[in-house]
Amino acid sequence: WQGLSSVLNGLKSIMEANNPVMHDKFIEVAKKLVLRMIGEVGWEKKETDGHQTVLLRATIIGLLSTFCSTDEAVTVEARRRFELFLLDPTDMQGLPSDMRSTVFRIVLKNGGKKEYDAIKAYFFTSTDGAEQKLVLSSLGSIKCNQLKLDTLQWCISGEVKLQDFFYIIGSVSGSSLEGMDMTWTFFCAQLENIKGMIGKASPSLMQAAMSYSTMGFCTLERADEVEKFFKVNPLPTCDRKIAQILEGIRTNAKFFERLAGSDLVKDEFWDTL
Repeated sequence: WQGLSSVLNGLKSIMEANNPVMHDKFIEVAKKLVLRMIGEVGWEKKETDGHQTVLLRATIIGLLSTFCSTDEAVTVEARRRFELFLLDPTDMQGLPSDMRSTVFRIVLKNGGKKEYDAIKAYFFTSTDGAEQKLVLSSLGSIKCNQLKLDTLQWCISGEVKLQDFFYIIGSVSGSSLEGMDMTWTFFCAQLENIKGMIGKASPSLMQAAMSYSTMGFCTLERADEVEKFFKVNPLPTCDRKIAQILEGIRTNAKFFERLAGSDLVKDEFWDTL
């Protein structure tokens, strides 16, 4: 399932950017698969769990926020665990660390500013860097676009450690098509500020910001847009990463062309699944 998880996430990204109808049908199929598996392994650890079952449960729970955030049973369980977290953020039994990101994202996708503020507040009260990163990688899932934009602005506010700011960019970019567009627009508009913030630090920080800002791009038009932007705004220390990003976007665009020429464009194909 670890390999299948990567495939499901990859297909979702490519379909979402190119064919909303195909994407929605794919989501329904993936949702059925994931719900069936969470029904088998459950949310709770069991004394009888073997090593492979532990890994399987972690993988399946990790898929819930992507494919099952609208399922009533999933949202109820996520909300229940989130309420336990609010009562005591140190309670690792009610909401274990390895499922916090999933629960945060599900709650944010179905919630509003109250939930957003509660999760963001945890960033400031927690002294654990790993827990803080869970917040940074989750906040962009909020469904309100203004809060998504506020989240992006936060990453260059100085309140987030330099080595962690790009987690916020990835959080917003990967949250939705709107988030993806918003993130690229933000990156383009704030490039000089980001360059100034990074200064003489490792080029890998800018490369991470670039990668996350273009995450989900998989059309030839997007590739041309990114290429044109970096020709006008060159980043010599990132030339190799830019080339890799462009290659990846164009490869995914060609892959979708193959999908578009297959039975996946036919309603009857999805009706049989």
